[in-house]
Amino acid sequence: MEMLMLAGLMVYFTNFFAGKARNAKLAHLWYSTHKGLLDDNFVLVGDDGKQENENPGLMKESESLYTLWCSGRTCCEGMLVELKMIKRQDLVSLVAGLMRPQQDQLHIKVDLTRGVMAPFVFCVGT
Repeated sequence: MEMLMLAGLMVYFTNFFAGKARNAKLAHLWYSTHKGLLDDNFVLVGDDGKQENENPGLMKESESLYTLWCSGRTCCEGMLVELKMIKRQDLVSLVAGLMRPQQDQLHIKVDLTRGVMAPFVFCVGT
């Protein structure tokens, strides 16, 4: 019985570290791919101005959520990019994902300067 419990814990922790590494790898791959585009369009990329950040870039909020703040563009307060990954580090979520598949999501929120531009709504969906 104890061996079965140890084997279960071993599988759980192995999945945790492998899933955590996979999410980090995907997030940093996305960032390195789009860093040039972001640098061309924003003065500050990865610096939210709220705390001292030695290495600006993606901020890890949790094992499956990464954020990136960009600012320094005319008529734009800033842009918040959220990478919402599948919870690959959670074995229970992975098993539940077999029944109801999920995908990684990218949420982009752009805050425009008030009073400079006319209000509008822009939406892209499947």
